[in-house]
Amino acid sequence: MVLLPKGEGSVLSTPSFYPTSANTIGDHRLIRRKRASVTMSTDGDRFSFNGSSSQCEYTVEYKTKAWQNKAWFCIGRDINFSRTPAFKYNRSVSKKMKHLLRLGVAIKIRAAKPIDPTKPNTAKPVIRQMAPANNLYGIYSVGDTRDQIIDTLNSIYDMLYNHVDEIISIIDDWGYEEAIVIMKAFLVYDDKSYDWVTGNPHKLFKLLGLKFTKEGKVKL
Repeated sequence: MVLLPKGEGSVLSTPSFYPTSANTIGDHRLIRRKRASVTMSTDGDRFSFNGSSSQCEYTVEYKTKAWQNKAWFCIGRDINFSRTPAFKYNRSVSKKMKHLLRLGVAIKIRAAKPIDPTKPNTAKPVIRQMAPANNLYGIYSVGDTRDQIIDTLNSIYDMLYNHVDEIISIIDDWGYEEAIVIMKAFLVYDDKSYDWVTGNPHKLFKLLGLKFTKEGKVKL
């Protein structure tokens, strides 16, 4: 229970033992780890403190084997929460875009449903993948700056619409009925909250309130 003060000169009551959390930009809040000895380093005559960029100070509430936990392990280790979000002062973007500190997106296009019904449907070979080989963040294409985020969003649109004939030719040659787009997106905001999106990439566009030009470039 929380008692609210009334009248002039009233004093705020002490908070409830079970306070509700404040509203966050994302649907989930990052959990702060307990500070470990790795935070501080002693080396001879030196005593130093490691900043957030050199360690993963926060974590997520998902279990170790969950993809959200694995995604955070890939993209969350060097986020600088004191940095100003890339689109904070852009009046034409959504609230989530204004507070977006980092965007990590993994997209693969796989062949599915063999034409030959006697073939097992377990193998789904990869046709295209957005992240480059030997990528710093594994399967995730990551954007922090304005240009990086725009490039990531434009790359998603490019994968969906600019290689249709090529993809159809490949699945025809490989003997498959269709190609499916598999997306995992992880969005981190400056209030230390986050969202995640899977499946159809248009769900990510809708979440961020994005539209694209006829040329396939994001409108920002």
